Amino acid sequence: MMRKERLTSLLAAMDRHRIYVLLALVFAIMPFAAHGFATVNNLTTVLKSSCLNATVAIGFTLVLICGELDLTIGATLTLGAMLTIGLQPQLGRAGSFVAAVAAGALVGLCNGWIVTKARVNSFIATLGCMTILQGVIYIYSHGASVSVTGPADFRLADFLEKPLVPLLTPRVLITVALVAFAQGILTWTRPGRNFFLVGGNRETAWISGVNPARYVIGAFVVSGTTAAVGGALFGLSMCSATTNLGAGCLMDVIAATIVGGTVMTGGKRVIAIINGDHPYLTAYSAGMQKVAEAYRMKLRILSPNWKVDVQNQMLDEAVNAKPDLIILIALDAKVAILQVRKVNQAGIPIILSNMHPDNDAMRYAICWTGPDDWGQFRMLAKAWADKLSRKGGVAYVRHAPGGSPFFARTFGPVSELSAYAPDIETLDMQAPGFEAAKTQQVVADWIMRFGDKLVGICAADDSARAIGIVEACKKAGRSNIVVVAAGNSKVGMDAVKAGEISAITYQSAEADGAVALKAGADWFNGLTVEPVRYLPKHVITQADVDQFLPAQW
Repeated sequence: MMRKERLTSLLAAMDRHRIYVLLALVFAIMPFAAHGFATVNNLTTVLKSSCLNATVAIGFTLVLICGELDLTIGATLTLGAMLTIGLQPQLGRAGSFVAAVAAGALVGLCNGWIVTKARVNSFIATLGCMTILQGVIYIYSHGASVSVTGPADFRLADFLEKPLVPLLTPRVLITVALVAFAQGILTWTRPGRNFFLVGGNRETAWISGVNPARYVIGAFVVSGTTAAVGGALFGLSMCSATTNLGAGCLMDVIAATIVGGTVMTGGKRVIAIINGDHPYLTAYSAGMQKVAEAYRMKLRILSPNWKVDVQNQMLDEAVNAKPDLIILIALDAKVAILQVRKVNQAGIPIILSNMHPDNDAMRYAICWTGPDDWGQFRMLAKAWADKLSRKGGVAYVRHAPGGSPFFARTFGPVSELSAYAPDIETLDMQAPGFEAAKTQQVVADWIMRFGDKLVGICAADDSARAIGIVEACKKAGRSNIVVVAAGNSKVGMDAVKAGEISAITYQSAEADGAVALKAGADWFNGLTVEPVRYLPKHVITQADVDQFLPAQW
């Protein structure tokens, strides 16, 4: 069984990194199919011939990420080579290179302006600009090739084409440096990540404070610049440029970009199976949907309405649908082991969210995301204890049995109080469900049984349970009972503002759902995903509750 699990994991990893698998297969097969393929001279030639398209593909990738097309790259490449060679007698080698790159950037600026300001479809806009550029190139060159034949020109060409170390010529090294720089910008910087946001959903990008038009124009400028750089370097290495230099470049660059992993649209299919119907989970789903729209993922959310057997059936349906990712809020920590293992054996990546699974389940999952219930409730316990002067009897209204909040939101404060306030006594703990009336009945019974000995109540939920607790305290005339709860619903925050609840934990429902799918997006993009992603922790009191309004649910 372990061997089967390892094989499944290996196949999933190969699918994620299929471009490298294809490259390895090429180098494994071609030496037998083509005599001399694996020789140093041939591999050097392959690398040199790839430099031109690789340089052009850098900028084209940005345009494609933004959801646009740039059909001018071939003509811009030719223009860059033509100007670099043709202007050398007037501007010198360095001056002509700068002029060529500037011309490429200007072409990109024109493309970006037409697409964003004139609102012309990028296919039509760049097709028109390509035709204009071809005419400009013909007029400039009179339909003939241009060349330079000085000894210094030949020395530079020889330098660019001669390997400094086996396989690597200066032009190859320049290309590798440019690709690495671009990859670093896209992966590690905020502006780089914003390109993905703009390409995923421009409305969401705008709401997030990103100007989509600037990024689209920037992508086109970079595309024009890299196309011109590629053409200029090629022209310098050949000491010449022809009018049809970039004629076959466009389709090669598009193919290389897409095969390399860039997609023109989103389309990753994600199935999220939550735990039940609840206002918090409605907001959770809304947060997840926003991320799905930003990354153009196809998201389907299923709810078993708190039934483990139904959740298992939904999980079987999800596995049969073969999505690109499954996100699961496990109803039962122990059952989660079998659930996640089943998904893993099917070769489908899975992320666990919101409710903690058993540790063994994490062996089969990418990561877990959600609130740090233990940490939150330890913080809440201290604030609660201080309000109680660290003494008296308390009771706990618990979460649904089986899930992690059932334990964390009870034993988190119990364990913290045993050290921080040992004189606080636990009188009782019960799980009356999510109905306000049942919670009210339980609390009314506590007040009758324990009388003045009961000075505090901790609730695992600040919505329906909080309503039941507050109503029971009001009817019994026990406004002196200090109530704390998990938050932060509108009911809970209104109660904090009114002084009916002393403190609640901060737990953004929308962020809870968003973080789970964002982890999936990071994983799809090859970024490092840590095993656990917690939501921010905070205890909300009457002093700062206004900062967290309006409520999400």
